[in-house]
Amino acid sequence: MRIKKEKIYNFGFIKVKPTVNNIFITLTDFHGNVLVTTHSGLLKFTGAKKRTAWVGTQVVQHGILRLRKLQIQVRFWILEVRGQLKKSLTKHIVKKLVAMNIRNVIFIRRLVIKAHNGLRPKKKRRL
Repeated sequence: MRIKKEKIYNFGFIKVKPTVNNIFITLTDFHGNVLVTTHSGLLKFTGAKKRTAWVGTQVVQHGILRLRKLQIQVRFWILEVRGQLKKSLTKHIVKKLVAMNIRNVIFIRRLVIKAHNGLRPKKKRRL
């Protein structure tokens, strides 16, 4: 039996992407290579519960545990939150990471991107 060597990364991203009725968590290395990805549907949550802050913390915990099972260690984390969501989700995720003894989150980045299709076109002149 071959013993698997533990991989160690200096930096990693915890990318949180909330959609209309789901929360996606992607754990990547610094270059953007995906290590683990999870979402609330994988944990058998259904309906309106899938978008709550508590489910977001459960999804993050599931992703970190899968990362540990693969024997991948990350020294420093950067938490990146995309899209519209309540600030409570970010706060709950940070509390869950501290409870899991992951205190090396060095930066929290919120990217709020709103769709903007430009200005309304000028009304055509009628003669």
